[in-house]
This record gives sequence, structure tokens and C-alpha cells, in this order.
Amino acid sequence: MIRELLTITLLFFFLSSYAQRITQRIKLDRRLSEISGIDIWQDTLVVAVNDGGNLTVVYFLTFEGKIVHEVYLKNARNKDWEDLTIGKNDTLYIGDFGNNLGNRKDRAIYKLDLKEGFKKDTLVPFRMGISFEGQPYQKEKVKSHPYDCESIFWREDTLWMISKNRISKKEAKGLKTRQPILYALDRVKGGKAIVMDTLNIKRIRKGFKDQVTSADAFNSKIFFITYDGMYEYKGSGEDEEQLINFKKLTQKEALVFINKYKCLVAAEYNRILGGPYLYRIEWRTK
Repeated sequence: MIRELLTITLLFFFLSSYAQRITQRIKLDRRLSEISGIDIWQDTLVVAVNDGGNLTVVYFLTFEGKIVHEVYLKNARNKDWEDLTIGKNDTLYIGDFGNNLGNRKDRAIYKLDLKEGFKKDTLVPFRMGISFEGQPYQKEKVKSHPYDCESIFWREDTLWMISKNRISKKEAKGLKTRQPILYALDRVKGGKAIVMDTLNIKRIRKGFKDQVTSADAFNSKIFFITYDGMYEYKGSGEDEEQLINFKKLTQKEALVFINKYKCLVAAEYNRILGGPYLYRIEWRTK
């Protein structure tokens, strides 16, 4: 009897600690139809950008989704902006490193001062070319490859990224070859992203649902999302822990933490799945 009560108590604690609850779903402005990256600036505003092929514009919006300012980045190109993050001294970093067909050799990170950007209508950002360790350049375009990337976040005074592995289940040589890679930008060599670890997502199926679309660091821990859910990176060869199972499929492309209990997730527009949306999620109760 005591053992049964203990089991029930532990189960209740686990479920209450990691009970997902979408407290708000906001329909975003059409200007953010392909929203691909978000972060929180000065605790009051959300900074956002759109995916590749859209305007080179950074949007500032309230937590209710209202756009209050936008700045056009001059002399920049949105070939495939996939995510953004805010580092030290109000510095915004935008990852132009999407590599859907595996043959990009011009991947870059744009850098700008958010304080300047909030005051001006146009701004010229600094562009830094980057390369990824272990990712050779290939001329041919292929759908199945491990060299895509859709996430960037600031941690331990440098930029980190997680690859989006597009190797199909049919072509993979075991589960490990389909796992994403964790990178950190070399602070000495600048534009070189160094391999730090291979992630271990226990359940990787064929298809797009399990590919990493965004990541964030909070209290030194690393979190990332797929279309299917949110995970915590454990490291040391352990399986990554799934904290949230997204019950409704939408094209979720961006993640940022508000605090240790709440986060924001953004989903771009899809004619079947709807959007664009900004979700406020209470993923852990107090």
C-alpha cells in the first residue's frame, strides 16, 4: 500500500511539474507569415524575423503580438534567415544559414545593435560569414543530407547552433546518423562553428516532425523544439528529455523562454495548419 501511494505521489509530481498548458494563442500580423526566429528584449518586447525570401526586416512586437516598430536592414540579404538570438549589450544575431538542399557555401550571421534598430527605420548590419566543422561543400542539390541548420542561441558568451538533420530513414546507417549536431562558434577563429556534441533524440521517425527548428538557453540549460515537442538537452550521451508533446500540429519555428515556467513558441503560416501564431506556453507549474 505504501509503495502504491509513493508511486501515485511521484507520478502526480511529475505530471504537475511538466504539464503543458497553452495559456494564450495569438494570431499574428500577416507581415509575420513566415516567422522563423524570436527573442525577448528588455523584458517587454519580442524581436522577430521572417524566413528566407522575405524582406530584410526586424520586427518589434508586444507580448500580445502587436507590431510597434520595424527596421529595414540595408545591404543585407534574406536568403534563408532561420533563427535569431540576443547576446551581450543588446546585440542581435540573425542566422542566415538555412541549407535545405545541402549546397550552400555563403552562410552567414548578421549582427546589429537593437537600441539603434529601435530608433531607426533603416540600419546597415555587420555580416560575418560562417562555416560548420565537418560539413563539406557539395555542388549537387540533394534532399537527404545532415547539413541544414535552423537554430541559434546565446550561451556562455558565445553563439551555439543545432543542425537540422535531413537524412531520410531509408538512407541512414543506424539511428545515430539521423541525430542533430550541437555546435558552438569558435571565439578565436570567429566564423567557425565547432562540433560540441551529437544529440540523442530517442524517437526519431521518418519525416519532418522530429527535425530541430529552434533552440534557446535558459539558466545554462539548452532547450530545443521540433514540430512534435520541446526537449531539454541532457548531454553526456544521455537521451534528450521530451518536456512537451505538442498536441496540435502547426509549423512551429521559433522558441524563447520567458522564465523557468513559461516560454513563447511561434508558428509560421501554413494554408492547411493555419497561423501565423504566437503561443504562450506554461510548460512547468510552480
